[in-house]
Amino acid sequence: MKNQFLFFCVLCTFLFLIACGETKKPEVVEEAVAEVKADTTNSTKDTISLAKFNTWTNAWVQGGQAYTATTLTRYYTMPVIDLAEVLGETPAAARFYQGLDVSVTPNVPHLLLVGVDANGNDMLDYSAGQYVYDVTRPCPPKCGK
Repeated sequence: MKNQFLFFCVLCTFLFLIACGETKKPEVVEEAVAEVKADTTNSTKDTISLAKFNTWTNAWVQGGQAYTATTLTRYYTMPVIDLAEVLGETPAAARFYQGLDVSVTPNVPHLLLVGVDANGNDMLDYSAGQYVYDVTRPCPPKCGK
């Protein structure tokens, strides 16, 4: 669990540094998002419903400690399109949630990404193009070489 927490902290720090590092003109960010979207036929393929978001995050709260006591998640791979999509929503920040899919055996952890507005609220208005991104390819079971 300490390793997952450390990874989560490093990932958040990395994203914070990206967001606060070099100031770029909004049109440069918009161009980059448009370029990534143009290369993807279904740019929101990694989004999940609010119902699934609630199910997975509640499962993590209820069973995450037991899960981490038996399984070490080494890392999560995040598709770049998910980061570009969130930045395209023009959030003030980004927030990661941990989720656990208990509908499969073995259970699968998920790292979920949402935009956060200037008031610190999750940006989850699907009708306004604000989504929950399932940014995960957890290892295990999906480990690279």
